[in-house]
Amino acid sequence: VLAGDVVPGVHWYDPEAHALVTVGPPPSGDTPTLVVTGIPWRTGWRYRERGFRHVYWDAGTMLAQLLALADGAGVPAHLFTTFADREVAALVGADGVREFPVAIVALGPGAPGVHPTGDALGGHHDRDGLEFPLVTAAQRAGERTALGAEIVRGAPAELRSIDPGPAIDAVVASKGSIRRLHADRTLPREVLLDAMNASLRGVDLPHWVGLSGVDGVPTGVARWPDVDSPLRPLGEQQVRDELFGAALEQGLAHDAAFVAMSGVRLAELDDHDYRDAQFLAGLVEGRLHLMAYALGAAASGMTFRDSDLEGLLGEDVAGLLWTCVGVPEYRTRRSGAPGSPADVTIVWPR
Repeated sequence: VLAGDVVPGVHWYDPEAHALVTVGPPPSGDTPTLVVTGIPWRTGWRYRERGFRHVYWDAGTMLAQLLALADGAGVPAHLFTTFADREVAALVGADGVREFPVAIVALGPGAPGVHPTGDALGGHHDRDGLEFPLVTAAQRAGERTALGAEIVRGAPAELRSIDPGPAIDAVVASKGSIRRLHADRTLPREVLLDAMNASLRGVDLPHWVGLSGVDGVPTGVARWPDVDSPLRPLGEQQVRDELFGAALEQGLAHDAAFVAMSGVRLAELDDHDYRDAQFLAGLVEGRLHLMAYALGAAASGMTFRDSDLEGLLGEDVAGLLWTCVGVPEYRTRRSGAPGSPADVTIVWPR
């Protein structure tokens, strides 16, 4: 990295201290580059091998916010998910098993600065962390040996909402993962269309929408963007009940005004495409989260029972990720500064 008054080198971002810690010598390349890595045990302790998908979802969700902030600040940001995996892992001191690179973002023109010129310090992970052999095999099967094409993020979406909404910084700071939605309140049609159009710009990943509370839109399950012609026209209560059941009785799926659901046909993907599909599902979820809060609604991502999807969607696809959007019962607290979260709650002790 070489940026402003930052000392040239490879730096790990310490989120608690809000500081850059030098872990390696300066790489070769043209522009400062962010490397996002995944640590399977951080999610696998609870979800085991299924946590592989969470690594890519979370990276996509996080980078949706980073890219939006970069755009708002006028910083050119170029996203890549295809690169020389082992070279980039060596650059940041990742071992490829307990930690591996997921995506890179070049913050400027030219070749990303990801070619190591020396050894980097390895990261410190959980002492009791376990390897999941299937995760290691899946990650290695999708590895590449050279930089691929940039992920095209698409042209800005034309919005129907007249109010431009708050600035992106304010949206990021104020959004949260909502836990209660009003099942008896609806969202305007414009919120559905603006949120989905903005979230899916440049992304060729199939999405379906469970529609149960959007003004002027028939209830049912539709393939995006054909929300006025549902694949499965259903009454409002039936939509809510089916979403509730497929979501393992998570109330947000029942109470949401709409639920965006991504899915793919696995037979059409190779091992690297599979990684990209998970990442892009997270990117869309992150954008949709931001758009919901920018438009006065609220959102939360969730998983589901895979075996229920064919009956719910009317198509035989492998599900990726859901995002529930609706009218919040409360407003989430503004986030704290780096290293000083607004609140910490132990939801499920390890």
